[in-house]
Amino acid sequence: MGRLVFVSYRRQTGYELAHLVDAELRSRGVRTFIDVSEADPGQFWPQITAAIHSCRALVLICTNGSFETKPGDDWVLREVSEAMALGRPIVPVFSQDFKRTQALPPLIAQATEFNGVSMDTQFHVAAFDHLSQLVGGRKRSEQRRRIAVLAGLASLILLAALALGSQQIIGLAKAVGLERAARKAADVRSEELAKSLAEVEKANAEIRRATEERARLAKEQAESIATLERATTERERLAKEQAEGLATLAQVEAANRAAAEERDRLTREQADKRERDRIEAEQRAAVARRREEENRQWSAKLAARDQAEKEQQQCNNRCYAKRDDCRFSNRESKDSCERTFKGCQDDCVDALHRACSSCATAVR
Repeated sequence: MGRLVFVSYRRQTGYELAHLVDAELRSRGVRTFIDVSEADPGQFWPQITAAIHSCRALVLICTNGSFETKPGDDWVLREVSEAMALGRPIVPVFSQDFKRTQALPPLIAQATEFNGVSMDTQFHVAAFDHLSQLVGGRKRSEQRRRIAVLAGLASLILLAALALGSQQIIGLAKAVGLERAARKAADVRSEELAKSLAEVEKANAEIRRATEERARLAKEQAESIATLERATTERERLAKEQAEGLATLAQVEAANRAAAEERDRLTREQADKRERDRIEAEQRAAVARRREEENRQWSAKLAARDQAEKEQQQCNNRCYAKRDDCRFSNRESKDSCERTFKGCQDDCVDALHRACSSCATAVR
């Protein structure tokens, strides 16, 4: 028994074409797997995965609307992805209404570029023969010839059996039985080999996934290291900025202390200046008061002197008047008049001395 062919389709849009392809391939001796007929609903995806691992090719049914984005799991996309990961050939089958769009998923867009078959009603049989050849099967005409050859061989065997006798028929039957048993054993062995190969391919796929995971982890580790290095560089930059900020702050504090000291010095100088100004003002006020007192005293002295001089002048005038009277009267001698005049002046000086003691010297 040969390895089967997996038929992948979207139930909503490709059900009829998928089952037609399944029937046509089976009529050409190709073993197929289609999920509706052979998948256990209780273990859907594990059976799908096992079938993809044991298949020799995947037939992708492409109808209009088959690859529109679906919510949740997109089974067609998962089947194609699994087949590509295992390196299985993908043969697209295009319906007449299929139209490629720009919104196809990348894997589906890649799968539709592979060598495939377009369903044309005029060349229906030829299209399925070509599809059978693409997946490793035979044309319908070759299948019919094979069936005819086998039927002719069976007829010859039957005639030979009738001609030989019962013993030979029995021996021939045993030989045929042994041949069937050998073929069955060979088929079993082939299936076991196919399963082993599928397991090997599955292990290889696991190894590839593990390798990809290690590469992803290595990339993430490298990114983490780069991020850590960037964070370290950023911390060093921030530490440097902090140190510079602290130095600047120390400079600012030193400048503030110097400014405070300067303000204190200026304040002390201003206080000293105000004190000096106050003392000078007090001294000026004292000097002014002293000068004012001296001026007042001097004015008083001047006034007293003026009064004394005025009184002396009046006194002298009286003395001169007495002398003149004495001279004009001729009663006394000239010397006597002069003595009288001298005595009068002395009296005026004594009176001035009594009135203004400080003016006596000035008067004399």
